[in-house]
Amino acid sequence: MEGFISRGVSGIVLAPLDDSALAQPVGDAKRRGIPVVVIDSGLKGNDYVSFVATDNRAGGRLAGEQLASLLHDTGRVVMLRYAEDPRARRSARKDSSRRLARTKASRW
Repeated sequence: MEGFISRGVSGIVLAPLDDSALAQPVGDAKRRGIPVVVIDSGLKGNDYVSFVATDNRAGGRLAGEQLASLLHDTGRVVMLRYAEDPRARRSARKDSSRRLARTKASRW
């Protein structure tokens, strides 16, 4: 992020994986007059101009409901994950798993 700040970008949209690692660079951006919008996962401090997030629990529940409906409550389901923000995505994974648990679908 420091490189973008030193080059004087006009703005930054940031999806942090850690709630504190980028707090200092975001403060640096603010001091340089560069607005930062944080999306998906929170960041310590208040040097960003806006925070936009989804309701991960509701999203996970809706995903589970849709998948269960498409599978007619049967079948075998695998849930793949990538580098994960444990705070944001854990709740979505739990709620989709809870919904699928009420079906005959099995989880690998």
